[in-house]
Amino acid sequence: MTDYHELTALFRRTRKAGQIIRHLSAAPATRAELADHLGFDSGTVSRSVAKLISIGLVVEGEATKPGQVGRPSPVVYLNTDALWICGLHIGVYSLSVTCVDVTGRPGDRVSVPHGQSPSSVVAAAAEAIRSLCARRGSDPLGVGVAVGGWVDTDGSTVLRFPALDWHRVPLGAHLEKELGLPVKVQSVARSHAQSNLVFGLVQPDATFGHLYVGSVIEFALSHHGQVLCGELGDGMLDQLPVRTIDGRTGTARSLVSDGAVTEQAIEAKVLRPGDTFEVLMDVAVTDTAEGEKTRRILSRRVDNCAALIACIHEVLPLPKIVVSASIIRQPCGFTELCAAVAARSWVTRPPTLIHGGEVITSTAQAAASPLWMAVTNP
Repeated sequence: MTDYHELTALFRRTRKAGQIIRHLSAAPATRAELADHLGFDSGTVSRSVAKLISIGLVVEGEATKPGQVGRPSPVVYLNTDALWICGLHIGVYSLSVTCVDVTGRPGDRVSVPHGQSPSSVVAAAAEAIRSLCARRGSDPLGVGVAVGGWVDTDGSTVLRFPALDWHRVPLGAHLEKELGLPVKVQSVARSHAQSNLVFGLVQPDATFGHLYVGSVIEFALSHHGQVLCGELGDGMLDQLPVRTIDGRTGTARSLVSDGAVTEQAIEAKVLRPGDTFEVLMDVAVTDTAEGEKTRRILSRRVDNCAALIACIHEVLPLPKIVVSASIIRQPCGFTELCAAVAARSWVTRPPTLIHGGEVITSTAQAAASPLWMAVTNP
C-alpha cells in the first residue's frame, strides 16, 4: 500500500501531482482535460498521471468519449479504495474518529467519551482508531486531528485548549508514538477552512473567513487558496468584546459559546446543574414550556452571533464567511442567523454567509484535512 512518506516525497518533487489529485477529487477527467484546466503541458500531465497510476492512487478507465473527433482518450479517476485518512475530532466530552477517503467522503465512524486529560484522550483515540483499522483491514495514510484552541504551526502541539485546560500538550507526538502513524493537528477553524478548499465548499482561489461557533469560538482567514495564520496558529475569539443589539458588552465566549448558553439554561431552571449542551439541544426541540424557554435562549445566541460577525466585518470586510459547528445545527440556526445579519445596519455590504455543511460530514472532512494538506503541500 502507498504510504504517507512516498506520497509526500512525490508531491514535494512536483506540486503538479497534488493539483491533479485535487482536480480528480471533484470529477474524473482525461489527460487532455487536466492539461487544459490546470494550464500544464501534456507531457507534464502524462508523466504525473503515470506516476500516480504506478503507486495505485489513480486508475485509468475505458476510453469512451463518443461524439469527439480523433482517437478516444481514456478517463483517469481517483482510486478511493487505495488509501484513506483517519479524521479525529476532539470535543469537550467525547471524540469522534471517521474514515475519510481522498475525495472527502466519510465512511465508518466511531464516537467515544474521554476523560479530558491528554493521556485519557490519547488512549481513547488510539483504541477507536485501531478499531476502525481492524474493521477496514488496513491502516490509514495517517491521522488528521481537529481540536479547539491554539495549535502551533507545525501541526503537532496544542498550545492551549481552554475548554479542557490543556497547555502545551504535544498531542501529535503522543499519538504518533501510540499508533506508529503520521499525525497532523490543527485548530478546528483552520482545519474547517482547509477542508472548505480541499473538498470544494468554496472556490480554491476564494477569499473568505471561517467562523466556528461551538464549545470554542474560532476564526480562520483564507486568501487565494491559502489559509493564513500567525506564529501561534489561528484566531481564538473567546475573549473578543462584542456589543449586543440591546447595548450590553460581553466576550464572544460568554455570549455565544455552547457553555454560555448551557449556563443560561441552567440559570433559567430549564436544565439541571451538570447537564450538557447536548441535553439543551434535546430540550429545545420539545413542545414544552422548557423547550420554548430554550429556543428563546438559542434565538438570543443567534442575535449575539450576528453582532460577533459585525465585529469581525469591521476589521475584515470579507465577501463571504463560512459558519460551522453547533450554531448552524441548533433550532433557530443558520436561516435565522442569515436574517439577523441582514437586519443589522452595515456601512459596507454585509458578508454572504455560507452553511458549513452537515455536521458529521464537515467534521470528518475538517479533521482529515490537516493530514491531506500535509501530503499534497509538503
